[in-house]
Amino acid sequence: MNKTALVIFLLGGLLMVDTAVAQIPSSAPAGATGQCKDGSYWTNPTKQGACSGHKGIQTWYIGPGLVWVDSTTHVYHCSTDRWYGKTKAGAYLTEAAAIAEGDHADHGKPCH
Repeated sequence: MNKTALVIFLLGGLLMVDTAVAQIPSSAPAGATGQCKDGSYWTNPTKQGACSGHKGIQTWYIGPGLVWVDSTTHVYHCSTDRWYGKTKAGAYLTEAAAIAEGDHADHGKPCH
């Protein structure tokens, strides 16, 4: 397989992973990880207790294998990190997409 075909194949795979996760609407608050059936938003990185008292989860925005990228420092955090989804500004991305953007792992420890 030539290099061009390999690059196209790998990029196509990344695009398929990214499209498996629902897009966060621009109206959602920073750090939103899901939307409840009553229209409110959930901001914890886990589904445990999500939208309790809000008629349940309507849409979940993050999936397995995603990292939280702090948009001010360009540092990404793994799901096991205490800062995952908790910095003031940031977004959930695949680790590969974060690296492609030039972001780097917290303390140089990649998630994979």
